[in-house]
Amino acid sequence: MEFKYETKTEAFVVPEGRCPECGKLLDRASICEGTPAPPEAGDLAVCFGCTAFLEYDADLRLRRLRDPAGLPPELLRTLVRARARIVVAKRQN
Repeated sequence: MEFKYETKTEAFVVPEGRCPECGKLLDRASICEGTPAPPEAGDLAVCFGCTAFLEYDADLRLRRLRDPAGLPPELLRTLVRARARIVVAKRQN
């Protein structure tokens, strides 16, 4: 599956889905660290609405991340930093 990359939003346009926690419509995926790449099954995400930790399934639908504490510490820190950036961005708008 190919995804369009929007330079304006620095995000990939992905099939519309809803956060399983808050129901927010999610249709973009951006990378929080590293080189931009479209999402793949098993990739992690943070909801822009409620900041829930999510995971892409095999069909690239988002599901709740079941055990964040079981992640490698550096990966968990990356998710926490992404969550913090979302909180700050929402306060600035």
